[in-house]
Amino acid sequence: MSNQDVRVIIDEIAKLSQAEIQPGEFYREVLSRLTPRLGAAGAAVWLSAGDSVELLCQHGLDNGALMNGHFAQHQQLLASVQQSGQPDLIQPGMNLGGVGPANPTPFLLGVCPIKLGESVVAVMESFQDVEGQPQQQEAALRLMTIVAGVATNYHRALELRWRRNLDSFSHAIHKSLHPINTAFIIANDGRSVVGCDRLSVVIKKGSRCRIEAISGMDSVHRRANEVRGLENVAKRVLATREALTYPDPGVELPPQLEQAIQSYVDESQTKFLTLIPLVNNDDHEEQTEDRRKPPEILGAIVAERFSGEPFMAERVESVAHHASRALANSLEHHRVFLLPVWKAIGSMGWLVRARTLPFTLVVTALVIALVFSAIFVQMDFKLTAEGTLQPKERHFVFATVDGTVDELSNKLKQTSNITVDQGETLVTLDNPEIKMRVNSVQGEIYKTTAEIGAIRKTILDYSRSGKSPDINQMNAKRAELEVALKNLEAQQILLNKIDAMLTVRSPAKGTVITWDIENLLSSRPLGKGQTLMTVAELDGEWVLELLLPDKETGHLMDAQKEFGDDLVVSYILATEPHKTRYGKIKKIAKSTRLDEKNGLSLLVTVEINKLDIPKLHPGAEVTGRIHVGKRSIGYIWLHDIGEFVQSRILFRFF
Repeated sequence: MSNQDVRVIIDEIAKLSQAEIQPGEFYREVLSRLTPRLGAAGAAVWLSAGDSVELLCQHGLDNGALMNGHFAQHQQLLASVQQSGQPDLIQPGMNLGGVGPANPTPFLLGVCPIKLGESVVAVMESFQDVEGQPQQQEAALRLMTIVAGVATNYHRALELRWRRNLDSFSHAIHKSLHPINTAFIIANDGRSVVGCDRLSVVIKKGSRCRIEAISGMDSVHRRANEVRGLENVAKRVLATREALTYPDPGVELPPQLEQAIQSYVDESQTKFLTLIPLVNNDDHEEQTEDRRKPPEILGAIVAERFSGEPFMAERVESVAHHASRALANSLEHHRVFLLPVWKAIGSMGWLVRARTLPFTLVVTALVIALVFSAIFVQMDFKLTAEGTLQPKERHFVFATVDGTVDELSNKLKQTSNITVDQGETLVTLDNPEIKMRVNSVQGEIYKTTAEIGAIRKTILDYSRSGKSPDINQMNAKRAELEVALKNLEAQQILLNKIDAMLTVRSPAKGTVITWDIENLLSSRPLGKGQTLMTVAELDGEWVLELLLPDKETGHLMDAQKEFGDDLVVSYILATEPHKTRYGKIKKIAKSTRLDEKNGLSLLVTVEINKLDIPKLHPGAEVTGRIHVGKRSIGYIWLHDIGEFVQSRILFRFF
């Protein structure tokens, strides 16, 4: 390799080292450029993990095939390179400097540690041909050494960026003395410091663990399975007072903890997880030696990554160290008895001064009158829900197989009033793989049929001529081919059915209410189960589909028990807000669902008289109010606040 080539690759890698990218992406790009220049069959980079190394990325040959199943031996060899800190060429069956395990691969290993200061942060290796020229092998090792120096600059810049982020993080988390605000700052700012996909903050309340903040989310959905699963994992891990890393092949977990973690991983699809307890070490240090207790567990931070390489555990530990102090300060401040009351009293001294006393008395009297009215005067209690106007009979048209839209029916190319009959062809999909499989099986059938015919003819010819070949062997071959033919014919029937699914037909007679079908579907690749359009019966009954917020569903259930199922609903259309119309609840969903606009909501179907609406339009926005009886004015005005206090304050402390 010429000096010009060396300069080119070094310049390319130097540019990469200046970019703010993750180590996995950086080294994948490095290996893709370096491996061809080395003339190697493959290359890999291993990250230091304590006294061992873990595979970060590879290029070229598959690592498992290279080691012939001797993964542990190969890993130990690289760990010895990590400890020695010296580049070297290792022949097959040889070890490093006469110490440690031997090279288990059939290749000449070029190994080169990547250092940051005195410590080895990674090990780069190349798999070269044993029969290569010694000069070329030495040149390849020198090139790897130069690249390792450039990679050191990348790690140094990465370390500096991380320390700057850590300093900013340590300042930000002390800005608020409210535990929830502090938890959100820890989750959102700590995520970039750790370099994970999601960072969650758990606060321990007695024996319970509660997730208070998740990075990238404004609030935590308490009923979500992932939230409950992670709280269960945190509760079990904090009981041990030890950190948890998943996966960790070298550690055997208790069955209950392992089951909780596996259940959560299956639900969340987490690939890497680290949970670090948040400990109040200041409180521990203030205790006397003769009455020393274990430090208080404040909670935990949970770092997760759903793909790529694992994050660095020491970064999570650094974030946890700073977060522990900030959270301890917030919780200590928040525990001051009647803190909001003392703050309010301190700012209200002007009310009882002589100049403002008459005004204060008048306002007090008005407030008392307002309170009595709020308690004893009753009015209709209504639950507000947003929704849409829809035909009752609607059918969703799905793609039953993967494919690309090949042809739309002429009707779908119209812009409005698209009426279709049941079974009418709407869309034709194209899937070359299915057609290729159909043709392939058809060809196999022709081939097998021909072979069976040839064997039968041969047997007949021998019978007529009086020759005596091995007829039994030929009959056995024919029987084998006949069985294969039956299997191929069964495959052909199945493939023909799949091929027929490429023609999407209307499930019912009605009108297509999906807008601009031609631009939406033309030449578009579709996945199995994807919704293509909606066919509705516009001449039939119409209903309102209201999404009642999850927090209001309790009032609806109470009203059902008191008044039955025929609850009255008043509603207005967005196009006619001045006119109120009425309907009755027809059906209530059995469970809530997550809606992008309204969050967790309960679907309520309302029966209406379509004659009340002169212009029926599918999907028209509607605001509905469900009448659930009479309540006091104060309850109607303040029940949201009361429920908030019960769920967010009283429930936490009592």
